[in-house]
Amino acid sequence: MGSIMRRDNLILGPKRLFARLVPNSFLKIEIISVFFNALVLHLSCKGDLSLRREQRNSFTMKKITAKISILFIIISVVMSTVMLLSAFRSSEKIKIGFLVHDLVSDRWKSDMEDFAKKITELGGEPITKNAFGDVNEQIKQGKAMVDEGVKVIAVVAQDGKALAELVDYANKKGTTIIAYDRMILNCDLPYYISFNSVKVGEMMTEYTLKLKPKGNYIILNGPSSDNNALLIRQGIMNKLKGPIEKKNVNILLDKEMDSWHALSVLMAMEEFLPVNKQRIDVIIAASDDLASGALDAIKVDKVALPIITGQNATVDACRNIMHDLQTMTVYKNVKKLSSEAAIMAMKIANGEKITTALTTNNGKINVPSILFDPVVIDKSNLRSVLVPAGHVKESDLN
Repeated sequence: MGSIMRRDNLILGPKRLFARLVPNSFLKIEIISVFFNALVLHLSCKGDLSLRREQRNSFTMKKITAKISILFIIISVVMSTVMLLSAFRSSEKIKIGFLVHDLVSDRWKSDMEDFAKKITELGGEPITKNAFGDVNEQIKQGKAMVDEGVKVIAVVAQDGKALAELVDYANKKGTTIIAYDRMILNCDLPYYISFNSVKVGEMMTEYTLKLKPKGNYIILNGPSSDNNALLIRQGIMNKLKGPIEKKNVNILLDKEMDSWHALSVLMAMEEFLPVNKQRIDVIIAASDDLASGALDAIKVDKVALPIITGQNATVDACRNIMHDLQTMTVYKNVKKLSSEAAIMAMKIANGEKITTALTTNNGKINVPSILFDPVVIDKSNLRSVLVPAGHVKESDLN
C-alpha cells in the first residue's frame, strides 16, 4: 500500500504544477500522460525476474544509461512543453470591454470607436456592445463579458441605479468596472471617469445670465436615470437660485425629458408653445440634442429665437452656432476621455495600482474619480478651439 501511495504522489505532483502553468485541459492530460507512461517504463526497468542474476549484472551499466536517457527525454519534453505554453499564454491579448447604452447620438459612436482604437494600440483586445437603450440587455451583455473573462469593462450606464447589479456581479467574479462618463450608483464601484457635470450646468447658466440677467427661462434637462442630469441641474440651480429669489428670472417651464433625444423635447415643446403666452428669453438645454429638439419646435411654431444653450459640441450644434441658431455649447474633450479611460483599463488589467486625486460619492462609497474640466464654446472661439483639436472640420460648419 505504501508503494502505491508513493507512485500516486509522483503522478499528482506534476498535475498540481501544471494546473497553474497550463490553462488548457487537453494539454494537461497529454503532459500527464507522458509522465505516466514514462514512469511506467522506468519502473518496469527495475528488473526482469526471468533474467539470470549474472545477466542482470552484465547489463547493469547499459540499463543505468538507458534510464538516464529516458529521464532526460522526459525532462526535455516537459520543459519544452511548459516553455511553449508559457510563451503562448504571454502572447494572449487582454480583453477589455466597452458597454454603451445606445448609439443614437454620434457622440457615443465616437467614444466607443476611440476607446477601442486606443485599447488596440496598447496591445489589448477591445470588445464593444450596444444595448440599444435597453437597461436589462446592457446588464446581460455585461455579465456575459464577465463570464468570458474580460478583465475590465467601461460602462456608459443606461440607468445609473440599475447597473449596480452588474457592478456587484463583476466584483464577485474579479472583473473591474469603470463607470464611463455616467456614474453608477449605490454600489462598490471601483472607478469613475467623466467630466465635471456640475460645472457644465454652472457654465451654461452663467453664460445666459450675462446675456439676459432678467427674463423668462425654460430649463430642459435629461432623464434623472442618468446621474449627470442631476449634477447638471445642481449646477444650473447653483447659479439660478439667487436670480429666481430676486424675481429677476421667471421659470416658464422646467422639464425633465425621458431621454436625451431631440424628439422628446420636440414633443414636449409642441405641447407647451401653443398655450404659452409669454416671450421666451432663454432656453437652458442640457445637451445639444435637446437644444436641437427645441429649435425644431421653435421653427414649426414660428416663435422668436431665444438664447439657447447646449452640451457636447456636436457637429450639428457647431453648425447651428455659426449660423446664429444656437447660442453656445459646452465642449467636452471626449477623445481625451476615451483615451485616458483606455489607458486606465489596461493598467488595471495588468495589475497596476491606480491613484486618483478626486473621489465622487455614488450614494454608498466615495469612488476614485478622474474628472476633466469642460470648455464654453460660442461663435467667438468655436473655430479656434474645435477645428485645431480635430473635433470638427471647417467643412462641417458650412
